[in-house]
Amino acid sequence: MDKSTFIFGYAPNFFQLFQTSLARWLVFLLRLNNNSKFSTEMCQLIKPKTKVNFEGREIFFASGHGRLKWRAETFHSEEPMIIEWIKSFSSQDIFLDVGANVGTYTIAAALRAKQVIAIELDPANIYCLHTNICLNNLQEKVLIVPIASSATKSIQKIFYRDLSLGDALQSVGREQILPTRKNAPFSINQLSIPIDTLFNEYDLPKPTRIKIDVDGNEETVLAGAWQTISQAEEIYFEVNGLEDDLLLLQKFYEYGFSIIKEMPSNVGSVKSDVSRNLLLRKSVS
Repeated sequence: MDKSTFIFGYAPNFFQLFQTSLARWLVFLLRLNNNSKFSTEMCQLIKPKTKVNFEGREIFFASGHGRLKWRAETFHSEEPMIIEWIKSFSSQDIFLDVGANVGTYTIAAALRAKQVIAIELDPANIYCLHTNICLNNLQEKVLIVPIASSATKSIQKIFYRDLSLGDALQSVGREQILPTRKNAPFSINQLSIPIDTLFNEYDLPKPTRIKIDVDGNEETVLAGAWQTISQAEEIYFEVNGLEDDLLLLQKFYEYGFSIIKEMPSNVGSVKSDVSRNLLLRKSVS
C-alpha cells in the first residue's frame, strides 16, 4: 500500500484555539490550579457527560475533555460502518474490543451482545472506560482487561504522546511508526499478555465478533491472537497503509475470512486515503 502525506492526530481550528486561550485565562483568574479548598471543590463538581441515542436508548459518555466530547458527539459519524455492524449483534454474541479506548463501541456492543471483553492499555483511558461502563449500568456485561496485547507474555515499553483522556496512537515495544502530529515524549513499562494466553489461562468465553483497532500495533497484537481470531465469526479491522497490512490480510484469508465491507477511515472531518476499516467474515464450511 502506498503511503500518503496523511498525518494521524488532531489539529484544532482557530475557534478551538480561542476557546482554549479563554479557558486558560479563566483558570488563572479563578486560581483553579491553586491547592485551595475552592479549586478542589470546583474540580470535583465539574463532571460533564454527553448523551447519545443508540437504537432508541440513551447512553452516556463522560466528556470533561475536548477529545472525550468529540468521541461522543461523533458516535454515529466517525465510523458508521461499525455502528451498523454492532446493531447486527445478537444476544448470544461475545464481543472482544481490542483497543477499547474509553469504550465508545464497548458500551454500544454491551447493549446488544451477551458479554463484552474490552482490552485497553492506557491507564487514563481505562479510568474513563470504567466510568462510562458505570454511567450506563453495564458492570455485569463488560470485563475490562487493563493490559497491553502483544506476541509475548512480558514487560513491554509503551510509548505515549501525552496523558490526556481519550488519547490514542500509543505504541507497544517501539516508538510509533505511523506519521503523527505529535511525537511520543515518554514511555512506561507495562505488563503485556498475548490475547490467546489471556483466553486460555483465564478460560474466557470465545469471542464471536472481534474489533481490532490498535494504531500501528497490528503485527505484534495479532501475532499473539490468531488462535482466538480463527474461532470468531466476524472481524472489524483497521489497516493503516503499512507494509505489514497485506501480510496480515493474507493470514486472515488463510483462516477462511474474506472482506465483505470496507470504508476509508476518518479522523475528525478528514478522510484518510491510506487507512481503511474492514469487515471480514469467516466462510461457513
